Amino acid sequence: MLDQEAPQGYSIWEHISTPDYSNARVCIIGDAAHTASPWQGAGAGLAVEDALIIGSLLGSISSSKELEAAFQAFDAVRRPRCQAVIDSSKEAGRLFCGQNPDVGTSADKLGNALGPLFAYIEELDLVAHKQAAQNEFQRFLRS
Repeated sequence: MLDQEAPQGYSIWEHISTPDYSNARVCIIGDAAHTASPWQGAGAGLAVEDALIIGSLLGSISSSKELEAAFQAFDAVRRPRCQAVIDSSKEAGRLFCGQNPDVGTSADKLGNALGPLFAYIEELDLVAHKQAAQNEFQRFLRS
């Protein structure tokens, strides 16, 4: 892009919100469910987390009748986390581009504002997240 004589920039596309990741016996994961802007480099990591959770849930079903409960549990656990990362990535982009009026381009303010956005991504306890999905699965099975 920098080799162009008059670079104008490039577009960043994101899928702001997906109302459901599952519907009956259909479930979407990865970018199909939650495309995030690239500002935090977290999209592939979210997809790996998705694979861990859906794999755990699918490994827990004993019949095809339980598939819908597994997909509902996936949606209940993954959608809030993924949406939070989508939102934080969008905010990180605003910060990196100096578009947050409270922060501007102040290095100190940027560091203070960006730290929590990235910490949220890194602080996920995968064991606890898997357990939350299993708990939701059991709850959906009972309902």
